Amino acid sequence: LRNHSTDQAIRSLALQTSPAAFEEVFKAPVDQLPALMDAKAVNIARLMEIAPPGTVNPAPFVYDSTFYSISGVIATAAISNALITKVDPKHFSTEPEATAEKM
Repeated sequence: LRNHSTDQAIRSLALQTSPAAFEEVFKAPVDQLPALMDAKAVNIARLMEIAPPGTVNPAPFVYDSTFYSISGVIATAAISNALITKVDPKHFSTEPEATAEKM
């Protein structure tokens, strides 16, 4: 999930930067962004250096989707745990009954 969020943030920042500044820093046009991302040549920090003033740094928000997913799992686990009850003794079997069922 983090990689997906990071990729989205990089694409968004690349669209906000000027194509000339992007090409000057990364020595490739913006349309080469996927290849640059695969080579780990482009990252959020480097794009923020050439982003227009006032651009919000997306780095603190990269883990949002991961935390929301984990929160859902924890909430499901807490509800499941709260719904667990003791087994009614009427469902227990004694040793002679268990032996009779096997025959």
